[in-house]
Amino acid sequence: MTTGRYVFSPGSYDVGPTGTAHVAFICRALQEAASRNAAELGFGYSDMIDEALIWVLVRLRVVIDRVPEWNEEITVETWPSGTNRLTAYRDFRVTSSDGSAIAIADTAWIAVNHETRRPVRMDSVIEHPAVGPRLIGGELPRVSPGTPVEIGEQFTVRYSHIDRHNHVNNVRYIDWILDAYPPEHHAAHEVKELTVAFTAETRYGDHVQVERCDGEPAIVTVRHVDGEPAASGSIVWRPIPPDVRIADASEP
Repeated sequence: MTTGRYVFSPGSYDVGPTGTAHVAFICRALQEAASRNAAELGFGYSDMIDEALIWVLVRLRVVIDRVPEWNEEITVETWPSGTNRLTAYRDFRVTSSDGSAIAIADTAWIAVNHETRRPVRMDSVIEHPAVGPRLIGGELPRVSPGTPVEIGEQFTVRYSHIDRHNHVNNVRYIDWILDAYPPEHHAAHEVKELTVAFTAETRYGDHVQVERCDGEPAIVTVRHVDGEPAASGSIVWRPIPPDVRIADASEP
């Protein structure tokens, strides 16, 4: 059995002014489910670090039907969905307790030597990969930075931003990408589809800024101040019907 099923629920710290969970909650649940399933299949963190290897997420695509409410139980199903020379793919299905759809997602990962930071061949990590279905049609798209219409202030990466690999975790980038939009935008729109390409490490003390390029889709890039992009997100927004919107989220 290659499919893992894991239950999560958003706490009060995962919920925003709209009364529903932040998109980052779903992405965090995906990451945790992937970690647990990889461990069950014999190529989790403990197995990899013994060989001086770590998994690095390079691309994520999530298509969202809705975001869960506070304390709502969700089930994340995940399975390996293919490999090529340097990349492993993994798909996800997220459902509510009654089985209705919340989201589907696919991801691309590389295995990196923890010391040299160089990728290794996938057949040296997973000898006989079992392959489950791909849920989203087409290849996982690449995301390129756009021409910004708004550039945020520079800020410094702090201790709370980094993970056990001493770099910024992928979910933190998603927070920064979606924070490029003000509360009034989030009050009137929700994320329909989010695709993120993670292209460079960011570490404690680095200086970064967030650049927003509006359009369909919108492109938001987290960039080192020396010019190198660390992550770029493509966002398709969906209007929230006026009759179900809460009061302006920017109001006290």
